Amino acid sequence: MSDDWYLNPTWNDQIAATFETGLERARHKEQYLRIQVGCLSKAKPLVTIEFPFFVATTPLLSWHARALEILDNHDYELMFAVDRFRWQVSRAIISAESENPGIAKSHALKAIGEAEKSTSRIRNHPSVGLVGSKYEDVIAAMKRYADV
Repeated sequence: MSDDWYLNPTWNDQIAATFETGLERARHKEQYLRIQVGCLSKAKPLVTIEFPFFVATTPLLSWHARALEILDNHDYELMFAVDRFRWQVSRAIISAESENPGIAKSHALKAIGEAEKSTSRIRNHPSVGLVGSKYEDVIAAMKRYADV
């Protein structure tokens, strides 16, 4: 593992896995999380979805407020269903864990709606940006939150 595992200007599944491994080994977890959030905040807006999703789907309860702050500060129209799905999932999980079941249900229903979309907004590329099968466990969790 590289020494700069916490300085990622982008975010994806591989980076998340490396970051999680580094975070498990770190003594001062909050310091590394703060630095990583800062790096992502300076990056493209899409990255602001990835980090809150990671925080929500990983047991990092102490970072839920920061994840919501990131989502609130970057509240804009997202192009792809998978991005809108991850946005809603992050809010649903954090709301559920903050004992706000009504808000969690609302976001979970929106996430499920995004997951059910079969075509994208891109006319010549109807399958780009759809929620894929890798999110089956997350969709199941959203259905539990939504009582569907």
